[in-house]
Amino acid sequence: MSEEILELIKVWLKDELTYAARLRKLADSLKHPVLKALFSAIAKDSEKHNLILTGMKEYLENNRPFITEEDIDAIKKSIKEHIEEESHSIKELTRLKEQVKDPAILLLVEAMLEDEMRHHALLVQIEKIIAQKEKITDQELWESLWLHSPYHGAPGG
Repeated sequence: MSEEILELIKVWLKDELTYAARLRKLADSLKHPVLKALFSAIAKDSEKHNLILTGMKEYLENNRPFITEEDIDAIKKSIKEHIEEESHSIKELTRLKEQVKDPAILLLVEAMLEDEMRHHALLVQIEKIIAQKEKITDQELWESLWLHSPYHGAPGG
């Protein structure tokens, strides 16, 4: 099963970069600021998907270095800060969403709000997993992360 997944990932890696380049080209050709922003953001999502797929590929190829205590401490500190930042952004975007009347601006605000909410949920889950790290094995950690990850890498994520 892992070999099948690995082969699929290798195909997706190329596809995502192709999609990103195509969308970037489209965005660069547009003058309309909202459409340009949206297509640029979608292109960045394809680049992000490429990064995620690269992580999956390396993990499946058994590139699983040990996470040091120093790494854990740095991650904990950074996650705590980012959770607070995401919470602030969610509050501000929610407030802004209630005030915006222009449908083009509302579309951008809603897209940002959805991203921030997804990021916040993922960071909270990672923080919980790290807090439990002594209680669970590496395999359990990644299975838990997958189980609670929004969208599991599917569209919308």
